[in-house]
Amino acid sequence: MNTVYKYKIKKTEHQQVEMPLGARIVAAQSLGESIWLWGLVDTDEKHKEKRNIVVLKTGQDISIAHPDRLLHLGTVQFDGGALVYHVFELPEV
Repeated sequence: MNTVYKYKIKKTEHQQVEMPLGARIVAAQSLGESIWLWGLVDTDEKHKEKRNIVVLKTGQDISIAHPDRLLHLGTVQFDGGALVYHVFELPEV
């Protein structure tokens, strides 16, 4: 069955999120004081995969090896826009 699941992520630069194989991330947004990803997933899929997620603050130096491969998932704001994070996926090469 296909459904939309949400995944809480950290406000840290590099992390992995485990999702069912083939999940499609459709949004990254704030909810309360946290950042969440929403993904279209097949709940019958038994295999999992780890997705590479990168969270960067506005003005932060990008220290990853291939910034040109980053796929933008969303931008989230906290404290009335005083703190802004940009959420990306870094696909496996």
